[in-house]
Amino acid sequence: MKMIVDDFFADEIWVTENGVRRRCSKFEAIVAQLCNKADAGNRRATRALLRYMEFAKEHGGTREINFVVKNDDGSFTPLSPISNGERHG
Repeated sequence: MKMIVDDFFADEIWVTENGVRRRCSKFEAIVAQLCNKADAGNRRATRALLRYMEFAKEHGGTREINFVVKNDDGSFTPLSPISNGERHG
């Protein structure tokens, strides 16, 4: 079952961002959508992102995932790592 899920998330699809088409993994597309919705104030998307971060931490993924918050001035602030299911920072 793990291999089926891994293969699904690794598959690449075409996405359009700001009018530019590019290929990315399904996982990247899902996370990008959640980030956009969380940035717009969607609490459900924010909770889902935090759960993804915790899952990755618990399962020792081979890739590091860093989440950032875009500030009003256009700069970015990294989210601190979470511990015991809570975000610190």
